[in-house]
Amino acid sequence: DISERKQAEERRRLLQTVAAALSQAMTQEEVTKIALEQGIAGLGATGGTIAILTQDQSHLQIIGTLGYPKQVTDKWAKFPLDHPTAPIALAMREQRHLWLGSPEERAQILPMMPDLTQEERHQAWAVLPFIVNEDLIGAIGLGFDHPRNFDDAERAFLITLTDYYAQALWRTMLTQRMAQLATAE
Repeated sequence: DISERKQAEERRRLLQTVAAALSQAMTQEEVTKIALEQGIAGLGATGGTIAILTQDQSHLQIIGTLGYPKQVTDKWAKFPLDHPTAPIALAMREQRHLWLGSPEERAQILPMMPDLTQEERHQAWAVLPFIVNEDLIGAIGLGFDHPRNFDDAERAFLITLTDYYAQALWRTMLTQRMAQLATAE
């Protein structure tokens, strides 16, 4: 199928572009910017969030968003890992990918989640935790304007892209810790 081959080629190009950019990224901010501006936008998502665990691993801290108004991002800047209605918290607690293709699927998985405001409204979501060497470090959440079926190829692609982001974030976190230790010495 020509459209499948074309889509596979576009995904391959996006992976190459993102991998090259991430190899040059030295800070969390740079990794986040690449993930949001190149990765999320390249996937056709209209909203995206990247969160990391706080040092004590009790909260999630949003380190970057795309496509959400400031009042929404301010409201969710930091929230507990055991938050009962946040899809990104659920994905991290259970260390699993969430593929929510419609508002009905979201309601099934997160029945306590209140109705979304107009600014937060999406029709489909993909939420993937960042796991490196069995360590949970954060997650990425993607929002789409239309319901969608995440087929196997799209899921595999998103998982691969998420692994790239997780590795790059992990590297920047280790670099930051090493700098802090050097300063302390």
